[in-house]
Amino acid sequence: MDKIKQLKKLRQKQSDLKFAILSLEQDIIKDVPNQKLEGVTKTSWRSITNKLIRKLDINAYNAFVAEGIPAKFHFVDYAPKIDLKKLRALELVLPEIVSRCITTKPAKTTITIKEVKK
Repeated sequence: MDKIKQLKKLRQKQSDLKFAILSLEQDIIKDVPNQKLEGVTKTSWRSITNKLIRKLDINAYNAFVAEGIPAKFHFVDYAPKIDLKKLRALELVLPEIVSRCITTKPAKTTITIKEVKK
């Protein structure tokens, strides 16, 4: 139980440090004039990188494509996605095919601690 308390205490310190760092970063960002909306703004001793989050309206995009816009103006690439349910089923039947197509390595292990209420 001592390790769990220690972990909780360290996570709280981490959270406090994250907040302090973010606050300080915001102050530094405010001091840099003429920042780009997106990209890197450099000064003599620091650089600020601004980013934008974009969300695609797939229905609007498909309507755009359906209008017959030339392919060179299509700005969305559809990436392959693994269907885990089908992958696991195929691994049971034909594991040699899956092993030729998929490289698997362990991800970072996470620890979740929840208080159990009695």
